[in-house]
Amino acid sequence: MMHPGGLLMPALAEGAELAVVSGYVAGQPGGPVRVVLDRRGARILLVLVSYESVAWQLDVRPGTQLAAVVVSAYRDVAVAGQGVAPVYRLALPCATAAGSAPYRDLLHILHAKLGRHDPDIFRGYTCLPGQVAVACNKAPAAAGNI
Repeated sequence: MMHPGGLLMPALAEGAELAVVSGYVAGQPGGPVRVVLDRRGARILLVLVSYESVAWQLDVRPGTQLAAVVVSAYRDVAVAGQGVAPVYRLALPCATAAGSAPYRDLLHILHAKLGRHDPDIFRGYTCLPGQVAVACNKAPAAAGNI
């Protein structure tokens, strides 16, 4: 079940790492794109953004806590594997590169909704790979495509 983005509150982001995965289209039309969350000891607020349809499949590894998922797409989108974490649908611009105009617009909206200025982790793609890892140490958003 997806909740409306209007229900997002800054409290969701408190004490959580903000991880953003954004891409225009999945390598396979309609997805799937597997997101591996392996941040032992971390609480993560995951933002998934695409333009085209994507079937997001989350793989939350032991020791990683998923606080919530925010998903955005101009087309149909599906999320599976989130466990008990709530999923919110929110209109967000697709940002394929840190520092771009869509990236700045994305951050502006996330700041307004969640009170966060920058993501702890950003993965931006034109064409999303079949698997995206959110498993490294915190890196500045300006690191771009990793």
